[in-house]
Amino acid sequence: MVRSENYQKQPESPGPEETIMLMLTELLGKVLVGVAYLVWWSVLFPMLSLPVVGVGVLWWWRGWPLSVAALVFSLAVWGLWWLWWPASWRRWVWGRMRSRYLTWVRYRRRWNTLTAMHGLTTILDTGVLTPHLGKVAIGDTADVLMVKLLDGQTVDDWAKKSEALRHALRALGVRVRKVESGWVRLQIIHTDRLTDPIPLPRTEPDSVDLEALTIGITELGEPWRIRLLGSGVLVAGIMGAGKGSVAWATIAAVGPAIREGRVVLWVLDPKGGMEFGAARQWFARFASDNGPGAVQLLRDAVDLVQSRGNIYMERWERKITPTVKEPMVFIIIDEHASLTAHYSDRKIKDEIVRLLGVLLTQSRAVAMPVMGCLQDPAKETLEQRQYFPYRVGMRMTEPTQPNMLFGLSGRDRGALCDEIPESMPGIAYVEEEGSSEITRVRAFMVTDDDIRWIINTYPPLPRRTDGMPNWPTGPDGDGDPTEA
Repeated sequence: MVRSENYQKQPESPGPEETIMLMLTELLGKVLVGVAYLVWWSVLFPMLSLPVVGVGVLWWWRGWPLSVAALVFSLAVWGLWWLWWPASWRRWVWGRMRSRYLTWVRYRRRWNTLTAMHGLTTILDTGVLTPHLGKVAIGDTADVLMVKLLDGQTVDDWAKKSEALRHALRALGVRVRKVESGWVRLQIIHTDRLTDPIPLPRTEPDSVDLEALTIGITELGEPWRIRLLGSGVLVAGIMGAGKGSVAWATIAAVGPAIREGRVVLWVLDPKGGMEFGAARQWFARFASDNGPGAVQLLRDAVDLVQSRGNIYMERWERKITPTVKEPMVFIIIDEHASLTAHYSDRKIKDEIVRLLGVLLTQSRAVAMPVMGCLQDPAKETLEQRQYFPYRVGMRMTEPTQPNMLFGLSGRDRGALCDEIPESMPGIAYVEEEGSSEITRVRAFMVTDDDIRWIINTYPPLPRRTDGMPNWPTGPDGDGDPTEA
């Protein structure tokens, strides 16, 4: 409870006569409010209120037979409208009525109680200050609420209550989004669009945006896009959670660029090639052990990072654009724990940790993004997890693990990774770089046939041992048709 300088002691309780007058005044006020609501709804829905008023006027003026005929005619017009122009009916009649009704039933009717029970109100003097519920938009998948923050409140205060609000609103999820100063936007998810597996689309796009690759669908039914160029992706989840689908969906998204030669793949699968071994001949570089082969691949990656850094240092380029001669090198490390936490040789382990540290801190700036996959997001498993700006949390076993991946309040902000059912592989929660917003997504399901389709559809551009494109001989004989 907070008291301001304007606080005054409340007057004594009123007598019986004053109590009766107060009750009558309150009753009269409620009647006036009811009439005002009736008039307001008549104005909002004239396509319904005008025929009803017309029927009433005819009853008073001409009697009931004519009014009944007018009522039947009105019902017939409404029925034909609904039957022949359902979209228009939904927009102007049913959709607006449904929106108003659900706004009142779900939110406005219980808003004061809802916010008070979740500690989102403040007592000032003898009154309760409640956050103002502004615009409410009712949707097929999610409702959007605009809420005015109280003085002293932050968006994080609401984010920490998202899980409790989810249960109170009987919703699938509550997402807290930042908007303009002093306001917060709540997305109340009511329909699960991620129930069924989403097959990988076997389409070949005309162009590839390496900063917006579509690899699945969000909980709102929108494309799930990730930024690869200039970023890094960490995917955490237990065995069978769908980490492979995330990796292969990303590979499929960059497939046209692989065929063009603007992207090359380096894959480190230290579990003996169990996940990516079947496509080892398709990758530009591949290592399937957690010893000499892994160390050599990481050494070469670090050498390339540092050599590119020296080259780009002399250029006036703030943003790297991959080309055939200087492609983006996409590095996938399937299981980090096999390289660090679960390795017995201390000397090799220390070198791997050092190489990973250099790679993760410098690769983003030179078009060499890294996607790391692991089962346990604990600090002991992956010491460099903070170097991954984009994080994907899939199915986990313990409620403390989402916080290991997304921060101390990750689960409170909606990352319920431990509640993802085993029957729904590919479901994940993601957190964008520089944002505390959590979004539920599902990656495309990539089957063995899909992997074969990817390999056959996007053959990589042949390259020489020095990494340069192995073009067929051009007209001038220099092997580079772009200079012909």
